Amino acid sequence: MKCASDIFLGWASDDAGHHYYVRQLRDMKTNLSMDFLQGQVLLNFADMCGWALARGHAKSGKAPHLCGYIGKSAQLDEAIADFARHMRTSGEKDYALFQQAIARAASRS
Repeated sequence: MKCASDIFLGWASDDAGHHYYVRQLRDMKTNLSMDFLQGQVLLNFADMCGWALARGHAKSGKAPHLCGYIGKSAQLDEAIADFARHMRTSGEKDYALFQQAIARAASRS
């Protein structure tokens, strides 16, 4: 046991009232198929990521500072949405260039 917990140590409960003790034992990374993340699955995934990020920040002890920094206006929400739209467009352009490079390489073979 650690003498002090890390920010990924905590608890959660589901809609059925089951309680879970959550702990990150290793720094494991995973990948998801982007084809799978569509519609409601994408919304659920984004919701869970936001929840985990918010909970991690809340456990950092700086929640009042974050709330004060963010404020009550929609400015942060709009900035995050603008950034997401920009990144989507940028990603689509990058992917199109990637597909073109693959097609050029395949035509040379």
